[in-house]
Amino acid sequence: MEGEYAERQPLTIEECAKVAEECLTGRLSAVFLAMGNVNEEEAKSIAQLIDTNFLSKARPLEHEEIPRLRSLKMPTMVEAERIFGPEVRNRSIPIIIEEVTQNEGEENHAVEVIIQVGSEHELGFKGIAVLELISQMAYNSAFSQLRTKEQLGESTRVTSN
Repeated sequence: MEGEYAERQPLTIEECAKVAEECLTGRLSAVFLAMGNVNEEEAKSIAQLIDTNFLSKARPLEHEEIPRLRSLKMPTMVEAERIFGPEVRNRSIPIIIEEVTQNEGEENHAVEVIIQVGSEHELGFKGIAVLELISQMAYNSAFSQLRTKEQLGESTRVTSN
């Protein structure tokens, strides 16, 4: 909808609506996870609402289109040495990704910690759901500690990606 072609042949509102409808009712797949102040009946009601309004109108996915779980698994020390060379041999952790940015005029700072507990393939949907639940609990605890008790800046969401 932008660029040289769009300037020569702009879409009408009807064409935009058709594209949006195709995106929302095209080939879809959904997996639900309900968390928070939702009981089982309400969660099923939400799933039914999404099914009625989106999934039932969608065309079924072809086998090749069904999403597969993919994730990067951190290499072992031997694999890291083969990939990055012998200098990783003296590290306790084979790979350390560090991107330091600093602004002397800014007094706020942040730390991002990533802990890998397994790959999506190994965990499966149930394992991923448990990690999402743990991350929600960790977020609430971290927010309470950092923002309320220690009165520090914004706490960011802990995710399992």
